[in-house]
Amino acid sequence: MPELRDGNLVEKSKRLVWAQFNNYTAGELRLLETYLSRINPRDPESGTVQFALVEYSALMGLPDLRAEQVKPYLKHFVESSVVIPINPENRKRTQYAVFPLFCEGTCLYDEDLRQYVISISCNPKLQDVFFNLAESRYIRYRLRYTKDMKSQYSIRLYGMLRDWLHKGEYTVPIGQLREDLGATESSYKVLRDFTRRVLDPAVSEITGLSDLKVTYTKIKKGRSVTDICFKIKLKPTQKAIEAQATAMPQEPGGEWFAEGMGADISPESAWKLALLVKDKLADLHPDIPADQHDNATREILQRAYSTLLPANKEPAPENPAGYLWSVLCRGAAIDDYLPMTYTYGKGILE
Repeated sequence: MPELRDGNLVEKSKRLVWAQFNNYTAGELRLLETYLSRINPRDPESGTVQFALVEYSALMGLPDLRAEQVKPYLKHFVESSVVIPINPENRKRTQYAVFPLFCEGTCLYDEDLRQYVISISCNPKLQDVFFNLAESRYIRYRLRYTKDMKSQYSIRLYGMLRDWLHKGEYTVPIGQLREDLGATESSYKVLRDFTRRVLDPAVSEITGLSDLKVTYTKIKKGRSVTDICFKIKLKPTQKAIEAQATAMPQEPGGEWFAEGMGADISPESAWKLALLVKDKLADLHPDIPADQHDNATREILQRAYSTLLPANKEPAPENPAGYLWSVLCRGAAIDDYLPMTYTYGKGILE
């Protein structure tokens, strides 16, 4: 049974990001996040996930979780339906499907392992929601960013803002935001209560626990607040790579990383690319020892260059280093060029 890690990837289709979960609790959403981090979203055969109750308990920060405490989560998964948009890219046209996400959930005692094992199977009719991500749009992030969130609204809002991260902001009507978050109770109809009990705690938790820094402003029409405008940024870690590289003087390290690439990649550009790759490598593959990062990074750059910029490539990009940067920035693109000798994929998509 593969080990659960809070560094595991969650790859979530946009249909699932914008689905309406109604009465799902934070605990149930965390269980869903854990499930998503354990499947291989490119292999429908991985739709049944098993993991030890003790592992789940540790991951969720719930010490001494007992089998009977998991029962309501599994029961709700199997019995409850979720409203899934047909085309989340065009939300002006109302088209949706209503399905239960899961068809079976069990919590059984394994005599050999001497512990409880949880098994969850997704609804086979939702293949395009859980799998086939290469043909659909999706977001990806680390399980650690949501696993400690206490509010269901934080987990829901995080996914939505992740989807809009590339734009840097997301403006949404108040009524639509309430519906998307499932905060439709009468007690939230007054904006002051919605802000105090839903919006502010969610924004605070997302900024405190995840990789996003989020702020928002209220937009008024006359004297009434009609919309919320979220400002979304990655925390400095990722953006600091480029800034750090620009400010850093050229060192012999740049020449070393440039070896194996063409003359169109300067040592300075190679150094910037290396900083990008090393940061992603540490994030995607925490099992690779730090003393192997430089060698792994150089091999990734060499493989990426020979694959993406062959001598006969037509048309040749005007900015080869910028082209490499744009490709390697995408999600886990470096995995395409990471040699298997560096424990490729361990603990991520097993």
